Amino acid sequence: MSAVSLAKLSFRLNRAAGVSSRLPGVILLTDEARLPDPLVAAAALPRGGAVILRHYDAPGRENLGRELMALCRQRGLALLIAGDWRLAWKLGAHGVHLPEWQLWRPPAVARKPGWLITAAAHSPSALVRAARLGVHGALLS
Repeated sequence: MSAVSLAKLSFRLNRAAGVSSRLPGVILLTDEARLPDPLVAAAALPRGGAVILRHYDAPGRENLGRELMALCRQRGLALLIAGDWRLAWKLGAHGVHLPEWQLWRPPAVARKPGWLITAAAHSPSALVRAARLGVHGALLS
C-alpha cells in the first residue's frame, strides 16, 4: 500500500471515529542506522505528512534539519524535531517529538503557538504520562 493510500485511510478512520486531529496521516521517523539519508524518503511523502527528525547523535544533525525543513516547506510536510525543542525553535520546525524518557522529565519549554507535540510510548504507563502532558498524539511501539 502506498504512503498516499495509508494517509487517506488514516484520515478516513479518524473521521469515522469522530476524531478531529491535527496529526498527519503519515509520519516518517528518521533513524541514523536504518535511514542515514532521509531526504529521499521524505520527498516521497504525500502533502500533509510529517517527518520526525531523530538522528539524535548524528554529526551535522542541525544541517540535516535545515535540509529537511526546506524540503518540508516545499512539499507541504510538517517537521518535528525529536528531543530538542531548542533546535526545533531554531529551525522553525512545526513541533517537537518527545522520546519516552522525556515524558518523565519533560523539558521546561513554553509551547510555541501552533506547534504539534508528539511523544513515543513503549508502555501503558508512558501512554498515560503522554496523555497527562497533553501531547497531540503518541506513537506506540
